[in-house]
Amino acid sequence: MKATKARISLLLLCTILLPTACSRPKPTRSISTPASTLLFNGTGASPNDVAAVEKILDEKSITYDTVDSSDLNALTEAQLLKYHLIIFPGGNYITIGNHLTPETTQHIRSWEDGPQLTGWGQIVAKYPDGTPAIVQGPAEKGWIILCGTHPEAPDSWRKNLPFTTPARPAHDYAATLIDAALHGQSLPHY
Repeated sequence: MKATKARISLLLLCTILLPTACSRPKPTRSISTPASTLLFNGTGASPNDVAAVEKILDEKSITYDTVDSSDLNALTEAQLLKYHLIIFPGGNYITIGNHLTPETTQHIRSWEDGPQLTGWGQIVAKYPDGTPAIVQGPAEKGWIILCGTHPEAPDSWRKNLPFTTPARPAHDYAATLIDAALHGQSLPHY
């Protein structure tokens, strides 16, 4: 019998230097319904980003568990591999990293391998200057989508910015990114 390789995906919604901490209660759901997604809400994660991603996951009826820094540090690699997708929402990635143990980062790195937006993966979207805004590609045991924009951003973020479109299409695209990462599907790319 041919052994199948476990697949796990990662979606990083990148932002810079929003040093905050977030601790939200884990959603209640039936123990017989395993969550497909793990949402990080630990030290360094932006509470607004966590809430925005939760809203999208709830709207799309995607089952998820939340995990703070200490809970993530307690998970083994085998436990991480039970999820199809791990989402690190926007926040301060230096603070996030400083609150994860070397063992935890090694568990994540063993399938993620630390890609960057420039020089890695297939480009899905570009900024106006031509640099990659969203990239995707395979990693050892899964599929990774890195997003430098914030399609999950709520309307409140748009107050003083010159947006010409409503937030709804961006939220729909955030759901598309989540769905593609969850199912390891390639998005159209350049």
